[in-house]
Parts: sequence; structure tokens; C-alpha cells
Amino acid sequence: MSKIKLNLKEEGVIYFINILFQKIIAFITLTFLANNIIPEIFGQYIYILSLVSIFILISHFGIPILLVKNISSKKHKVSEHNSLCSSIIFSFLLSFFTQIVIYFFLKLFFKNLIDLEVLNLVFVYLILTSIYQISSSICIGLSFPVKGQWPEIYLKNLFFLFIIIFYKDLNLVLIFKSLIFLTLLSVFIIFISLFNPLKYYFKNFYYFKFEKKVVYSLISLGLASLLSSIITRMDVFMIEYYLDYKHVAIYNIAFQVGLIPLFLAISINAILSPKVSELFAKRHFQKLNVILGSSRLIFFIFNIIFLLFYKLFLLKIFSFIFPELYSLSLTYSYFFIYYCVFISLVYFADTCLVMTGNQKIVIYSYLFAIIFNFILNVLLIPVFGVRGALIGTIISLITFNLINFFALRLIIKKKTRLKKIIFLIIDSLKKEKSKILSTYVNFRK
Repeated sequence: MSKIKLNLKEEGVIYFINILFQKIIAFITLTFLANNIIPEIFGQYIYILSLVSIFILISHFGIPILLVKNISSKKHKVSEHNSLCSSIIFSFLLSFFTQIVIYFFLKLFFKNLIDLEVLNLVFVYLILTSIYQISSSICIGLSFPVKGQWPEIYLKNLFFLFIIIFYKDLNLVLIFKSLIFLTLLSVFIIFISLFNPLKYYFKNFYYFKFEKKVVYSLISLGLASLLSSIITRMDVFMIEYYLDYKHVAIYNIAFQVGLIPLFLAISINAILSPKVSELFAKRHFQKLNVILGSSRLIFFIFNIIFLLFYKLFLLKIFSFIFPELYSLSLTYSYFFIYYCVFISLVYFADTCLVMTGNQKIVIYSYLFAIIFNFILNVLLIPVFGVRGALIGTIISLITFNLINFFALRLIIKKKTRLKKIIFLIIDSLKKEKSKILSTYVNFRK
């Protein structure tokens, strides 16, 4: 068992570096796509990817979150290993059969919107991506998220960027064929990484054990994941409906640039999720508040720094990089940057609610936000265009985060003020000083 334990802080540092590098690669890829293909094709590519992201969530319906939650809380209990292994097997089987249903759904309803060859490629890409995401969630649950992270970043994303840079005649068929090949390699590598850890758990596996409570967890977690994807991609579908693919491309540039700071939140979330589940199970609410308070403080400071840096330097650089057509996108990106600054003070509440078994609150808040966003988009997009979609989405997301924030405060029953949180953070850092220095030295080696 000791062989598969990794230092959580060291993993966190490496995970953060990898997410930063991933965001850099994604941004460079976005830049070349915007320059190398016409806005209509770029907008259609974004439209298809938005569909894929939603169908991926439908196909594994909460399985990755459930695996992170269950593995992180039960991995040290040998008596629970049989249940964990059954969940892993069930995850892959359910995902595969669901994707077959999705394929026939795509052929029935999207055959007139998307070319048949592209549709078939999208289906294959959907299967491989879902397998990779489930495998990556197993890595996070086992407390080594980096192993589930690097194949996607340094193989799939990096080599896809090279294809975008060096291939001149880009089209959707070539793009998805490249993504399929690179995702297949990534799946193969992550399976190799998981072989020894899973071998340890599967040695305690005797028979397939399906628990009825898993169904409820999957439905609730799956709905939360699906609704989170819908609310962030609703604009793409509604802009295409009211406007066209060119405006989808303009919106996407604003979305990607404005939400660059979220890479830090993604890094924190991957480390925070299993820790929250563990601390809540032990009722260590004070430690949970310290972790949440420090995470929000770091995220807030980072967003302020990014806002200033964007105004002074990045806006001019991006104006030079992107075609003139996307100049509006860079102006609209301020909406999302200000959103990140404000929301950083109440962020991570939805993650904590899911990891503590209160995903029903997240589902209700998402449903409210989606309906609210839909109404605002119907009213604002025909009048203000892309800007109306931005305003509607940001108002809805702020509402969603505030609901979850106050719900979490009531659940943990620890209404710790910011001043007390800061003192707790300082005290915690003093106690952990030697460990942090030791981790840094080991990382440098």
C-alpha cells in the first residue's frame, strides 16, 4: 500500500504546472485555428465540441465524480475494495452502452446539421474521451492526479497543436481523425500507469457487487455534471440559433480568453475534491474552512493580478495575435475576467457540496441558473448579440455560485469570518513550514 502513496503537496505543485502548460497549449491552438480556418468552420468546430462535451457527460453520467468520491474515502479500507472494483467495472460498461444509444440519437437528429463522416468520427472520439476521463478520475481518487493528466497534455494536446501549425488544408475530418489517434494513445498510456495500483485493489476482488445506492449517486452526480456543462455551453447553441457560426467563433474567443484564470481553480479542485470528502467524513470542519479560505484567497489574489496584467500587457499582445475580426472578442473577455474576480470569493462551494454528498443542492441551483440563463438569452441575444449572451451567462453563474456558497455555510455550520480564516491559515502554515520546505527541496531534486 505504501508504494502507491504519493506526496499530496508535491502532486499539487506538478498538477498546477501541468494545468498551466495545458492552458498555454490550448490558447496557442485556439490562436492558430482562428488564423488558419474561416470563422464559419471554426464556429462549427466549437459547436460540435460543445455537443461532444455534453454527450460525454451523458455517457458516463456522474461516474468520474462518483469514483473520485468513493475511491478517495474508501481506498484505505480493504473491506470496501470489492465494492470499489465493482464500481470501476460498472463505470466502463455503463459508459459503453450509453454511447451506443447516443450514436443512434446523433444519426437521427443531427444527420442534416453534421456531415455523416464527421458524425462517425465524433462517435469514436466520444468513446475514447469518455474512457480517458473515467481513467483519469481513478487517478485523482487514488491521490496521484498527475498520472491521469500528462498523457492528455503532453501527448494529445501538444501533438494536436503541431498538426494545426504544420498542416495547411485543415478541415473537420482531419481534425477529428487526429484527435481520435492521439486520444487512443493517451488511453493506452494511462492504462499502463493504472496497472499496478489497480492490481493492488483487484486482488481483493471476488465477485461483482452492485449496490442500489450507486444508482441514486450516479443519477444525482450525473445530473449535476450534465447541468454544469449545459449552462456553460448553452450560449453556443443559442448564438448559432439566433445568429450564426461566425458569432459562435467570436463568443468562444471571448470565453476562452476571459476564463484563463480558471486554470488555477481547476488545479485546486483536483487536489481539493478528495481532501474535502475525507475531512467532511471525519467532521473536521475547522480544517475544511482553512482549506476553503486559503483556496479562495489565493484564487482572488491571482485574479486581481491577472486583471491588471491583462489591461497593461496581454490585451495589446492578443490584439496583435488574433485576426481583426476577433477584436470584439478581446473586449468582451473583460466580462469573464471581472466575473472570475468576483466569484473567487465564493468559489469551490459546488465541489464541496458534491464531495460531501449534497449534490442535490447543486442540481437545484443548476436548474434554476439554466432556466434563468435561457430566459436572459432569449431576451438579450436578439437585441445585444454576443454581448447579451455574455451578460446572461455571467448573471446566471454568479447566482448559481452564491446559492451554493450560502448552502455550504449552513451545512458545515461553521460561519467562519474572513479574519478568523486568515489567522487559521497563518497558524496552519507555521505548523507545516518544515514540511513545505521539505517538499520544495524534494521537488527541486
